Amino acid sequence: MSDRYRSGTYSWGVPDLAAAEERWRLTLDNAPVGIALVSLEGHFMRVNEALCRILGYSTEELLALDFQQLTHEDDLDTDLHFLEQLLAAEISSYRMRKRYLHAEGHHVWADLSVSLVRDGEGQPVHFVSHVADLTEEVKAANRIEEINRELNEQQILLERSNADLEAFAMLASHDLQAPLATIRGYMELLEATYAGVFDERALEWVGRISQATDRMSQLVSSLLDFSRAGTTQSHESVSIAALVEEVRDDLTQLITETHAEVVVDRHAPAVMADRSRMRQVLQNLIQNSLKHRHPERAPRCEIGVEEREVDWMVTVVDNALGIPAEHRDSIFTMYAQVDGGAPGHGIGLAACRQIVERHGGTIWVDGTPSGEGSRFSFTLPR
Repeated sequence: MSDRYRSGTYSWGVPDLAAAEERWRLTLDNAPVGIALVSLEGHFMRVNEALCRILGYSTEELLALDFQQLTHEDDLDTDLHFLEQLLAAEISSYRMRKRYLHAEGHHVWADLSVSLVRDGEGQPVHFVSHVADLTEEVKAANRIEEINRELNEQQILLERSNADLEAFAMLASHDLQAPLATIRGYMELLEATYAGVFDERALEWVGRISQATDRMSQLVSSLLDFSRAGTTQSHESVSIAALVEEVRDDLTQLITETHAEVVVDRHAPAVMADRSRMRQVLQNLIQNSLKHRHPERAPRCEIGVEEREVDWMVTVVDNALGIPAEHRDSIFTMYAQVDGGAPGHGIGLAACRQIVERHGGTIWVDGTPSGEGSRFSFTLPR
């Protein structure tokens, strides 16, 4: 064995006392957390630079104080109780969050760990305290709590606003539909009573008024559907295949008239969603594909569900006219219509986006690989 391991700094025998003291001092002074040796009475016997920095005192000032003077009054009893347990050998150490009084007068949150040093005969000698500054952590936690509180308040206001909007929309719908029904009724009476009196031009005017009244009634109903799209009830396990069957039954007349084919994978996985809102999305997408069908081929709409790692992706693929790439983002906004001659009010896809986003998902549209039709896709979190 080399001589350097028999003597001096690397000796395996009795360590050099001065060298050990120097190593201990360097370790104490360069520790990233505050460290203090505290007498059994609570006086600081030795402190490092980190503790001085945390509490805002010089070494000399701290050595003239005891920890009781620097502890927040609301935390002192807990601290003293733990010390009593240490002295009674009921616990070997303890850890707590506490507030120290900074030299400048403010409070400093810290994570305190304390253990008791005993001599060879088991008698208490002094305490060793480790103090980690939690000021920034506590500030961040308080800020997060404040933000969460503000978000909760905003959520309550938003839910109240949505409820008020839906109530207003329902009231407006009722108040608007009633006079429209009256106008429609009187126009029917005029047409039935004076059909033999009116000339061709008058009958055309009556027909145009009736058509305008019907369009207005449909628009009011669409706006009411849109106002409801932002509200979701409790989520449940929903079979997309079952919803498509229901939508297909509702659209039987349109499907028959257009010789359309609506196909869904019967074994598609169920999703978690608001059932009525999800049906509204599927009905809008399927109905759109039939309304915007290609004049030279029978419409076909295929619905599928893909279970992915963090979400489900529902797709509605059609062979309709298709949507130019430059319009694929704008069609999800209110009143947007690519084909101005098609029936509708440009509200359905906006409602779809609102429903999907309220579920925490996203919706978009692409072209199909064949170049015929569109592929609508939306995600729902799992």
